[in-house]
Amino acid sequence: MFRRRTSAAITTAALLATGFTASAAHAEAASASATGSTMTWITGAPKSVTEGARIAVRVRVAHPRRAITVRLQEWQQDIYGVTSWVTVRSQRVKGTARHAFEVVATVKNFEKYRSQVSYRGGGTATSRARRVTVWRWISLMGYQPYYQTNGVILTPYLSFSMNGNEYLGWRADGAASSWESRYTPGRHCKAFRGVLGVTDSSADGSTATIRLGTPAHSAIYTSPTLSPGMQTKVKVPLNRPYRFLIHADNTSPSGTVVYPAIGDPAFLCTGID
Repeated sequence: MFRRRTSAAITTAALLATGFTASAAHAEAASASATGSTMTWITGAPKSVTEGARIAVRVRVAHPRRAITVRLQEWQQDIYGVTSWVTVRSQRVKGTARHAFEVVATVKNFEKYRSQVSYRGGGTATSRARRVTVWRWISLMGYQPYYQTNGVILTPYLSFSMNGNEYLGWRADGAASSWESRYTPGRHCKAFRGVLGVTDSSADGSTATIRLGTPAHSAIYTSPTLSPGMQTKVKVPLNRPYRFLIHADNTSPSGTVVYPAIGDPAFLCTGID
């Protein structure tokens, strides 16, 4: 009995000497919990945006009266391929639980964000990451056609005039009844845009139509009759086709030369390096 009492007395004395009381232990646990991932949350952010769009990110902070600063961090990769979390925005908490940040989508394919809060006493809290898909417009000239008929020209070096404006893009050349080319977006793209018309070098009185679709000849869009001096801007949704087709028909009177064209053609895509 004497040894047990002595041992207990020594233990109690050691705890008192180090200042480790029940309240101190509770305070230490509270400080440690501030380093967990349950003290701050990203409560709102869009699932997807188009490159260049503004992203609104909403953050919630737990125990705001003890918090000092809330930061929005972005997952970034440098030119050497090294990735890290980088603070892109920060705010003083000032007792407020809800905070909002605004950033611009600039990264290919996806942006990834998290929030981080610093607390008095040195603790920090980090949220789970939130991923935002980024869609971007990719020029048709970035795709090599897997098939095209003779007379189709698609190059970044030769411009053409259409309704008095200069364009780069897809155009037909030479006397033919129709022209066609096919591309492989591989189900990465959800829209197509361009300016449809015929080049200014087409003969007076010439006409043509342009059809956008799939190689199975399922039309997504068919233009009105196009003639010199007119142009039609289009932006058409795509049901994620694996192949994409451009088909132009010469609808001019016999012997009349026409050159159908699409200025600045592009796909809206994600998941493409």
